[in-house]
Amino acid sequence: MTCKNRLYLSVAAIAIAGLLAAAPVRAQTAVAIDNDDIGGVVTGPNGPEAGVWVIAETTICRPATPRWW
Repeated sequence: MTCKNRLYLSVAAIAIAGLLAAAPVRAQTAVAIDNDDIGGVVTGPNGPEAGVWVIAETTICRPATPRWW
């Protein structure tokens, strides 16, 4: 591959990355939360946070005890 081809490929890759970064973000629909659900929105200083996991304690399902205990 010649130096000229590498330059063109690099410019094309940077242009594609720039277009993807500048693409508008689609609005998300709200999730329905009933009376038997635990839910909500975690917000930070810049608005809603994405990818937040919530761990809740329950007594309904207890983990199996390992056999060596």
